[in-house]
Amino acid sequence: MIDERLKVAITVATASASVEIPPGNVERIELTMTPYGFEANLAFWLKDGAAMGGSIADGLLTDFIAEGLLKVTLAISSIYLRETMETPPDPLTVKGVVVSRAVTLEPLPESRGEVNTLKIGVPTVIRRYEIRVVDPAAALWRQHRPCALYVQKTVMDVVNEHKGSHITITGETPFLTVSHDVLSLGVGADRGGATFYDWLLGLVALHDSQLLYDAELGSYKLVDTKPATGTPGALPPQAVGKVRAIFPEPPRHDVHVLNGSTLDVKNEAVTSANAAGIRHDLLLRSPIAATVTDRKTLETRRNRVPKQMLELDLNAWPAVVAKPGALVSLDLTAWGTTGLAAATSCRVTTFSLNLRGPDVAERERAGSARLVGSLIVTMEASDDATPRLPKLRPAQTPIEVEGFVVSTVGEEAQLTWEVTTHADTSIDQVKVKVPLWADQEVVVDLHPDAFSGHTWRPLYKGQRVLLRLNTFEAEILRCLDWRPGARQTAATQGDAVMLGKTETDRTILTHTYADEKPVFEINRKNDKDIAFIKIEEGVLTIKVHEES
Repeated sequence: MIDERLKVAITVATASASVEIPPGNVERIELTMTPYGFEANLAFWLKDGAAMGGSIADGLLTDFIAEGLLKVTLAISSIYLRETMETPPDPLTVKGVVVSRAVTLEPLPESRGEVNTLKIGVPTVIRRYEIRVVDPAAALWRQHRPCALYVQKTVMDVVNEHKGSHITITGETPFLTVSHDVLSLGVGADRGGATFYDWLLGLVALHDSQLLYDAELGSYKLVDTKPATGTPGALPPQAVGKVRAIFPEPPRHDVHVLNGSTLDVKNEAVTSANAAGIRHDLLLRSPIAATVTDRKTLETRRNRVPKQMLELDLNAWPAVVAKPGALVSLDLTAWGTTGLAAATSCRVTTFSLNLRGPDVAERERAGSARLVGSLIVTMEASDDATPRLPKLRPAQTPIEVEGFVVSTVGEEAQLTWEVTTHADTSIDQVKVKVPLWADQEVVVDLHPDAFSGHTWRPLYKGQRVLLRLNTFEAEILRCLDWRPGARQTAATQGDAVMLGKTETDRTILTHTYADEKPVFEINRKNDKDIAFIKIEEGVLTIKVHEES
């Protein structure tokens, strides 16, 4: 528990101004900082008598009750450390966006005894403001649910397009820079309510990467490993009131990476050090051997044993930097055992602050206030690579959209087909144009249909198809229309197969009924030259002629 005088500087940036809250007017601070962001609940009060003839005006109210975006900077420093240390630590600073707010009005009793009281006889109100502030990505991306399609783009390209003007983010992890033939973003169609925030951090978690938020700069980094450079700050034992050792549950399962492709069947095991005869099976289906190898490498990293952590209940504002990501050295022997941590150098993972101040400061607009409450810091060993990410909603719902098959073979009006072979998989592929997203063309594997591989029936130019788009792949679910001339009338009860490029150079196989008797015909046409074979009841007709 801490009980000391702190300077709490709150600045609220509105649409028209930047309002500074006097440190003495702060009543409550609840702040939780993590490596990936923060959340704060703040309460403060302001006096206003200007509307009734007084001299003090509340400059926050107008923009506070409007619908505009409010940004907040919170900086906290210890008056004691500033006065006793030659080089005190920098203020703990966070920058974020207001996501909820409230204001309470109450009258201010007149008082003649206070030097800074308002003019006697002028009615005055106290407005008590409450705001909830979070980091920009949590505030904005958790309301962002787009549907979009990208071709030959990277995940970082998508992030940069959707970061907006209030989020600053850079990427240094390899999975962000891989160009994908298909990259779809379908959280807008997700019935589970997943958002862009869930989609991106789901990929970060899948690739065992990290999202790090610099609360002071208000910027993010996507990295592969946690930074472990810098000189740890020494935290004196007398600053710690209580120590709690946390032992995370280790994985007790093996992982088996299964490849269901008949072209490269595999069952690759990742053995856990604490295996208890249970397993997680990951089922893939890929003809590329490297896909299975890379996933096994990734799952080996992810199946690590998390290290012991420490939770410190501080009894004073720390004299060293103790925000998430900061390195701190601990004198473990002062607590009776060195077994409380894996190493004497630790990295802060969580900074949790819960403080209360006076209802009304003893001196209006004071430069600081006495605050009482708890300050709990959680730490991990500096070599612990376990990612620290928020709880997420799965964002895996595929989206379905229509498109047209593309072929550059022949003339524009000809219903040709064009199939290319993938260099790595040797799988045939076609291109599909998607009008909804700027006529972008996606590459889709071409497989035999559900009936048999006996028939080669490539999709023709302009064929309208239904696409299913997953994050990094697309598949054709079915065709959506009939080829011109193929559909038969109900009166004939006919079946037909339409072959060829156009109406003037084509072959049609039809099976119809005339007088309830079957008629089979093969009709070939090339410009005016027509040849057909017709089989009907008791008659076989073979004819070649030129159309007049």
